[in-house]
Amino acid sequence: MVLLSLIVAVASVAEQCVDRLDNGGCAIRAAHANFCAAPWATEHCCATCASPNLENEPAPTSTCTVPKNKCALWSCPDKGSVQAIGASCSVDARRSAMCDRCSVMEADSCTAYQPSVRTCQADGSWVGAEPVCRRFCDAGYTPPLSEIPEKVNVPAESAPQPVAAEAFKVVPLDAPPFGDFLVSKGLDSYMKYRIDVFDQWLVLFTDKCASKYGYNHSIHVANQYAQWLDWEGTGTPNNPEVFAQLQKYNATMVMFDTDGRDLDKFFDGYPYDEILDRHWFHPHDVECDETPYQDRNPDTYDNAYCEVSQQIFNMGYRAVWPSVFGDRKGSDVANAMDKLIGDCGHAYDHTFKYPHCSGKYHYDDRTCEYDCLVSEYEWWALTTHLGGQDGHLVPPLGEPPNHGRCREIADEWEQCTKELLQEHDPSIVAILTNTTYNLPTKLPYGEYQPGSRI
Repeated sequence: MVLLSLIVAVASVAEQCVDRLDNGGCAIRAAHANFCAAPWATEHCCATCASPNLENEPAPTSTCTVPKNKCALWSCPDKGSVQAIGASCSVDARRSAMCDRCSVMEADSCTAYQPSVRTCQADGSWVGAEPVCRRFCDAGYTPPLSEIPEKVNVPAESAPQPVAAEAFKVVPLDAPPFGDFLVSKGLDSYMKYRIDVFDQWLVLFTDKCASKYGYNHSIHVANQYAQWLDWEGTGTPNNPEVFAQLQKYNATMVMFDTDGRDLDKFFDGYPYDEILDRHWFHPHDVECDETPYQDRNPDTYDNAYCEVSQQIFNMGYRAVWPSVFGDRKGSDVANAMDKLIGDCGHAYDHTFKYPHCSGKYHYDDRTCEYDCLVSEYEWWALTTHLGGQDGHLVPPLGEPPNHGRCREIADEWEQCTKELLQEHDPSIVAILTNTTYNLPTKLPYGEYQPGSRI
């Protein structure tokens, strides 16, 4: 009788031990070392943490992962984000309009960040001066806001002519019709080639990029850009208002062979990215070594999806509808993002709580300010809505939710499928599908063919 009572009591406790967060969310969080030791985990992920199959001990490590830093440049002994124990990397603050608003500081002293060395430790952590946005260490700091210029109207005679069905052509930077102007602005000191898309110099790339990778990666970016603008394959941009803003701001993708000093020197001279202002030129970088889809690598994501769509949002949609796509608190997109972040907070202002929180968007970069978070959020949402994160259209391929891409992004973005996005964030889906804004309805794949539907 006593044994039976004990069994019933244990069963009752087991029934009460449930995950208050969805199962997927608890499983993602439980992968973090010592997650289940915290009271928040006991309360919200009881069943997951009680599982006898849970492995919640830190795995032995022989490497460190370079942190995500939008506003810091890391130069390390080994290429890529994984570095060996004992590796020392030089770190410096980036210069750009976005990073100027972040105001990169040294985390402990809260003084302006100076070139430093960070070293990989045996436990997988880094020692050395950590770069952070100023609000991480100075709660009283308010990033400056720039005035948004009036949008330009679209005169009928300025509409781009339909492009021919032939492939985009690579030409020298100084070739007509834009060459003399670009040389007069000093761009020939950095860029060697260009690709014109819809009568606009939308892609520039370096000699190093061409020498190492040929033209394929840059042509791929040009084709993808064209498809973001003309997703119906009509031969002209499907949203003329947005394209007019890209022309007004001379929005351009600049391509270096890799992330490094050459890129940083370029932005020292042209620190105009991301901001709707009165500068003559607004470049956004995507490196040739991060656009591998042209090589059909089955295990690598094409980062051009991120960079190109971000520029179109930042310099196009935001300029036409600032109250909707603005990167400041209070815009429709920002309000949707705030709801999705929920109780997880922000890394840039020292309020970050992940994994001990229930929000579904949690970006741990301490050099990514609020405007940066909005820019990241927009590309995540659009590409997810169009099927670009669930593994059925672009590499890495697989079946959600357990294939490589879904697992790879879950620590930042928990909704890798269109269905999960609708469930977790109906507000952004309503914006993306509102025909007033005429957003892309098809995911680009980098092989633009005007005259045929994508």
